[in-house]
Amino acid sequence: MKWILSIVLVTSSIYLLAQNKQDLLSDPNVVWAGILEIDYVPDISSYEQNLEKQYGVKHRNIFKTLKLQTNDPEQDIPLELHHIILNKNLNNIQFYKDPDLTSPMASATVINQFAGLDTVIIFNATTYEEEIKLVRYEIHLDDAPVFRLRSYIFYNKKEMAFHCIPSAIAPIYVNKRGSRLYKIPMGWMDINDLTKSPKLKNKKITWAKRLYRNIDLEDVEVFKSVLNLDQTLQLMLEDIEKNAATQKLAEPINADGTSNYLNTEEIKHLFHSIDTVVVFDPDTFEEEYIIVANDVDVKELRYLRLYQDWYWDDKQQQLSIKYLGFAPIKNVYDAVGDLKYRIPLFIKRLDRQ
Repeated sequence: MKWILSIVLVTSSIYLLAQNKQDLLSDPNVVWAGILEIDYVPDISSYEQNLEKQYGVKHRNIFKTLKLQTNDPEQDIPLELHHIILNKNLNNIQFYKDPDLTSPMASATVINQFAGLDTVIIFNATTYEEEIKLVRYEIHLDDAPVFRLRSYIFYNKKEMAFHCIPSAIAPIYVNKRGSRLYKIPMGWMDINDLTKSPKLKNKKITWAKRLYRNIDLEDVEVFKSVLNLDQTLQLMLEDIEKNAATQKLAEPINADGTSNYLNTEEIKHLFHSIDTVVVFDPDTFEEEYIIVANDVDVKELRYLRLYQDWYWDDKQQQLSIKYLGFAPIKNVYDAVGDLKYRIPLFIKRLDRQ
């Protein structure tokens, strides 16, 4: 029965993955789509550690805790996602060797594949000679706080919005050897894409966090491009401006995008600014003030901030993600053309439209 169930689960996962891609290819409103594997550290913020140096995780990785709960107070396991999955629930989860979820792997292999024997040289204090000794080593779960999420990233012109549909996720074993950093997927799991957020009061939800993750759109492996990336971004800006009266966009000052909404006139002028520039007239030898219109250049919009809620269901032993929305990130440069900082243009929460 268990063997039959595994076949059903694998077949179902493959079908859903293929169906998602086929749906995107056939949807006339989807003008740009691709696949992206994004590394997250759901229990360590960019503010706490240098995640790029420690775990090779680039760009902003911030979270907000929504819920932490233990249903077994006698079980001394940290309330961190990698410990919950790899320590407490390892044997209850079906893992796969590949992100397409086609080749199942035994739960024991997820951790044991990284254990082994190593040769070390020790000094014998009795004989005063060096000796070669075999030492068995095992991984420490604190070396696996990173998760790699495989997702479909696409733009829907009708909704004037970027979307993110998760398809598979893997805990990542991070191994440092000298100055080099190796990141290896330990095993891929199915992920539940939520259309509705579960109630946090439910006891089966024991871990929940809101993640704010910046991604580089140039990293997306594009499989559909009715419009290229620049054309897609330009279409988004133009359509939002044309439909300003029906748009619900929040100022970036509100981290969650749930207040401080822009009014219609503010949205119409969001992508245009007027600056006063001082110039020198070579004929009169006097300074003059001129008005310069600055429109947002789509080539400066290469990053998106994704807003997601992650939930662990302790009863189902299932990780789920609810996609909330996005914010286009603009590069801001100084007078000599060097990057000063990046700032969100607006936040669009799809669950608030």
